[in-house]
Amino acid sequence: GAHVVLACRSEERGREAEANLREALSSTPEAGKVEFAKLDLGDLSSVKKFSEDFKKSHTRLDLLINNAGIMGGAWGLSVDGYERQFATNHLGHFALTAQMFPLLQQSTPSRIVNVSSIVHRSAPTWNEDEIMTTSEDKYREMDNYGVTKLSNILFTNELARRIKAAGIEGITAAACHPGVTATNLATAST
Repeated sequence: GAHVVLACRSEERGREAEANLREALSSTPEAGKVEFAKLDLGDLSSVKKFSEDFKKSHTRLDLLINNAGIMGGAWGLSVDGYERQFATNHLGHFALTAQMFPLLQQSTPSRIVNVSSIVHRSAPTWNEDEIMTTSEDKYREMDNYGVTKLSNILFTNELARRIKAAGIEGITAAACHPGVTATNLATAST
């Protein structure tokens, strides 16, 4: 079976998910392994630490699913000084993918999946000076969320293009809309 690493911002919720999965898998022979690891994609030092620790303890990475997300909520900055939604929903994914790419390349065939949202269609037109809203007066929570999800798709498209242009075989980059699912995304965003 697979070895799944649950990289989560909340240690409490991550450990709970790990325990639930272990219990569910306990009756299945060769079900694989599951483990929790701390990762806050809104904090670039956390991304770096997670990546370094992961590469020390794992020799393969077959699938990277970038699925962290916060939606809306009050204006705020990440610890690195970026608008909170953009930092968590896009910059963290970008940094994690960049730091894990060599391991993905060594583990081919491998896949990168960036979870976006249909809300990307409602993102307002912006220019490079506005891509990361830097002031509270310009912040529109759902517009910014749409921008982060559009950024996921643009990043995925460019990553796929660069992989192909570099002649790298065996790595697939894809983006998806998860549909309307029962999550705590909106309530967990604060």
